[in-house]
Amino acid sequence: QFGGAGDFCRVQNERWEQCAQETLDEFLRRGEGADEAKLELDSRVTANNGALVSVVAEGEAYTGGAHGEKFRICRTVDLAAGREFSLDDIFADAGWRDFADARMKELAESGAEEYADLWERPSAEQLGADCFYIKGNKIVFWFPPYALSYYRKGFVEFEFALKDFVGYLSDDFKIAAKI
Repeated sequence: QFGGAGDFCRVQNERWEQCAQETLDEFLRRGEGADEAKLELDSRVTANNGALVSVVAEGEAYTGGAHGEKFRICRTVDLAAGREFSLDDIFADAGWRDFADARMKELAESGAEEYADLWERPSAEQLGADCFYIKGNKIVFWFPPYALSYYRKGFVEFEFALKDFVGYLSDDFKIAAKI
């Protein structure tokens, strides 16, 4: 629950509740008649500076078959201004995409274990509007299972210091993030 008075916090809480209900309804629909069904969901606040709050909800739904289906829901909100940020909202223009592509390519080719077995090159063009979250003073771009690698690898994340992107960030985001 987002604390505080005002319509924005109420609307955000209603959106989370609606999202949770839709997830549960879809799980129940898909699991109807299944011999075994299981739904797990966990959430965490990854950033909270008093104005900017970033929340990640992650789960897995199993309704039969070889494995469950992993899912993730991310929201980054500016409580002070009463707005939610999409990926494009945090950047001033599309120039960030080329910079992010170069940085993700660098990490993917670094030989680090978390980037082994990628069959697809990461690209900012592949990122959905909510495929990011803020983690302290960093931004994390993430790709769902199968987007870049096999399912068992799970979500593939690329983490960068926000200061590296400072020249690309929108003024509204800089104010909320206190940069």
